[in-house]
Amino acid sequence: MAGAFKKGADAHQNGQSITDCPYKDKRKEDGRLTFSRAFVRAWHDGWQWAAQQGAAKE
Repeated sequence: MAGAFKKGADAHQNGQSITDCPYKDKRKEDGRLTFSRAFVRAWHDGWQWAAQQGAAKE
């Protein structure tokens, strides 16, 4: 999860949009959830954290 958070923060620093998240919501064949949503959330959290850090510096 820490890696996904860092990738999200790096993406913000590189000018990517929050919609550019490389992780997708995946489900198992029987419809149950996987950990994919946790990776999506961690990436978004990292992106938003970097955005807040940038706003605080301005």
